[in-house]
Amino acid sequence: TGSTMSFRAMYKDLVLPIPGDLPLIHDGWIALLISTTAEVAPISEPLIKYRQHQTQQVGVRRSERKAAGNLLDAARRKTTLGPEIDKLRAVRDRLAAQRNRYQFKIERQIDMRLKHLETRAWISKRKVVNAPYVLREVLTWRYHRYSNGFYSALKDLLW
Repeated sequence: TGSTMSFRAMYKDLVLPIPGDLPLIHDGWIALLISTTAEVAPISEPLIKYRQHQTQQVGVRRSERKAAGNLLDAARRKTTLGPEIDKLRAVRDRLAAQRNRYQFKIERQIDMRLKHLETRAWISKRKVVNAPYVLREVLTWRYHRYSNGFYSALKDLLW
């Protein structure tokens, strides 16, 4: 969590300003951007006592702790890819703006994931046969790298 996060001051220009319009909290944004250019190391030792309450920004609320339902119900649930696409576009834009200052390790992976998610979002809006597009994503292993493998491919084909 953000309360246990620290990073070097040299990354301040990379992470600031933190966008307020993304489905990502500040510590997630910071960790995501810094991990594109530096090693990020979690500490396994608990440093704080984590408690949950009804008014917190993140965490599992009591109503969400119920079982997710059966596999068929889960497969029929719509996947909302828009927020993830928006987040990746913002990261890509920030990296492009800072390219002269930092050496990024994963720009290509971000582009490939973004292409996969945009393809899946496009597939879900079409009313005609999606098999060629799904097959392309399966053959390039993007479903396995960036989604839930054959499960996501099947979901895109059927629903």
